[in-house]
Amino acid sequence: MLCLRLSIKKLRSLTHSLESINKCKLETCSSTPLIPSFIHTMDTKPERILPNEIWIEALQHMDRRTLKALRMVCRSFSHLSWDVILRDITWSNWFSAGTNYWERNPAHTCIPRNLLVSFKFIGLSDTLVWEHSANDDKGVYQLTRMSDHVARIFNLMRSFTNLEALTIDGAYIPANLQDVLRDLPALKQFTLNYCALPVALSELPVRGGSRGPAPHASNITSLKVSLVDPVHHPLPVWSTAPLPCAGLFFLLPRLRTLHIERCFLATDFFGSGITSLTIEIPRLIDDALPYTYLCKVLWSLPRLRCLTAYTWNQCHEDADNHTFNPYQPPVVTGPPPSLPHLTHYTGTADLGLVALAAAPIIEDIRVQGKSEQIIQLVELLQERNAPVRGLSVQLPFWSYAAAQVISRYLPQCGRLEITYAGTGTQELGKLDLPTCHNLEDVVIKQDSQEAQELIEYLAERNAPVRRVSVQLPVWTLSTSVVRSVFRFMPRCEHLEITTSADAGKLVLSASSPYAFNHVVIKQDSEQAMDFIKLLQERNIPVRRLSLELPFWSTTVVRAVSHCIPRCERLEIAYAGTGTAELGTLVLSASHVIKDIVIKQDSQRAIEIIEFLKERRAPVRHLSVELPVWNTAVVRSTCVSLPQCERLEITYARGQPSEESLVELGTEFILHLSHLREISILHIPPEIEPSVDERTADGVKETVQEVSRNQDQRSRQSLRSLMNCES
Repeated sequence: MLCLRLSIKKLRSLTHSLESINKCKLETCSSTPLIPSFIHTMDTKPERILPNEIWIEALQHMDRRTLKALRMVCRSFSHLSWDVILRDITWSNWFSAGTNYWERNPAHTCIPRNLLVSFKFIGLSDTLVWEHSANDDKGVYQLTRMSDHVARIFNLMRSFTNLEALTIDGAYIPANLQDVLRDLPALKQFTLNYCALPVALSELPVRGGSRGPAPHASNITSLKVSLVDPVHHPLPVWSTAPLPCAGLFFLLPRLRTLHIERCFLATDFFGSGITSLTIEIPRLIDDALPYTYLCKVLWSLPRLRCLTAYTWNQCHEDADNHTFNPYQPPVVTGPPPSLPHLTHYTGTADLGLVALAAAPIIEDIRVQGKSEQIIQLVELLQERNAPVRGLSVQLPFWSYAAAQVISRYLPQCGRLEITYAGTGTQELGKLDLPTCHNLEDVVIKQDSQEAQELIEYLAERNAPVRRVSVQLPVWTLSTSVVRSVFRFMPRCEHLEITTSADAGKLVLSASSPYAFNHVVIKQDSEQAMDFIKLLQERNIPVRRLSLELPFWSTTVVRAVSHCIPRCERLEIAYAGTGTAELGTLVLSASHVIKDIVIKQDSQRAIEIIEFLKERRAPVRHLSVELPVWNTAVVRSTCVSLPQCERLEITYARGQPSEESLVELGTEFILHLSHLREISILHIPPEIEPSVDERTADGVKETVQEVSRNQDQRSRQSLRSLMNCES
């Protein structure tokens, strides 16, 4: 046991080191992954240092590219890496090479853990999959050939006894699927993604009333089943009845996550322990069929906690035909399903009326649908006295009636978010939030005036709002919105104001009320000055300030220094049209400015240095990046910042003369008594050669090639002459 514990400790440390190496992986010029250095220095047999089991566990954290490079180290690493590579298998399109390998190496079939099989119907008509038409001989031949190929793949899957996750994408499911799954005892996750059922109803292994003893797959915990997209592949009439999905007759007592998409799957074989269900029901001929099927599914799942339910093309109908199709409530015969453990629901409102009719402890709801459906759902929740804490509603257009019903019937709601699709700014409506005492997170998508009215409305209702997110269509009167938040929301800790066109952004975040640690302002200089003065008026102790300006403004920097004396880190970035206008100023300090990076032209760099001198900033480290060399910048640094210990100057163009360097040396000795390190670097810009230079280079290469050809011909003639003389 002692040796085992030591090995586990080594495994953890080694795994952590390999993860860091894999994240910080360097690549050479030949695009080959860098092998860890300790592997080159170690013995060629890794088992002398650690057992093979520990090496395999450590190698699982590497990607396939690094594993292929590790195979080139030694023979032992080649075997270990190959075993890890074979754990995750992906088959796509061409299966001959893969099937031949596994048939030749049956001893390796116990290695795979995850298998993804992706089929593509190349040259196969889509209608043949569903209708089984024999009009085209070529199509029937391709269908038969594809079926034989799929049968070979499924027979090979039965040999992967340790397989844990199986995903089949775009396949034609054979009838012996239950035999394949019976031979996979370790399978936990099974996915049928866009798969086609057998072409005729007679091919389904339906056993009638007496099914007999069903096979038992006790380890599957996650199951996902989805058919081919009904948009391009219409479902036949016989698929409206619940089907066993091509022979999936299994008892699944440990199934916890179930995903049913665009198909009707028989649920009498699933265990009652499912806690998460995602279902997408196709809407075909009968409008009441989705509700009846959902009731049948939910009655068999009494332990369900999370439910996601949609009807196919529900969003398209709501968005396109909401003015033409009158709303009809769902008609369901029989009592509603009892879901005593359901707490989260996401989906359409019409299915929510069926699912939440008997859900007493529902807490979080995210629904989309028409306003009439939302109103009926909210009234249902109010009748059931459901303790709803969070509600997100998505409407095709704004509905003031829905907002009023929500505010009237859900006073205990702590999170409310209403979004709707509009065609223009004029369709943005007023959002009326509930009269609650628990509302902490607010999302406002309005113009400035309506946002201020909403903030005042929340203040009247004494809402303890802590996070506010305002999205404005146009950046206008944004300062007034901020003032309204500061005035009416004293408990607000996080404020974020953005625009749809990304023209402006203001983010205020804090860990305690009125102690904003980080402020981000993306405005022009005038509006940035307004925000800075506003922060000074409210006496907000800002620790970190980030400014994004369209151009450089020294007045903004001075305003920050005068108005926000507690600022420890200042970041200023702005966009320009030329080299002289590109720059970034970063000032960081602990109540004092010590480290500075200046990316400016010479004149503005001198202004910043003089500004730092006026503020008596004890600068220790200074880095200046100039587009053109200027001795005055260095001389100003020596005079204005005598406490500088490390100076780094980088320039792109120009060259200092010997006399200027001698003068600078004298300045360093006289003024910079604390200077310990100085660096002056010339980094030329990367400039593409002009057309004339490229033409000249081409002519030069042509002349060199002609001269080489002439030399070669002269040598050949000389050899022939010597042969003739001999």
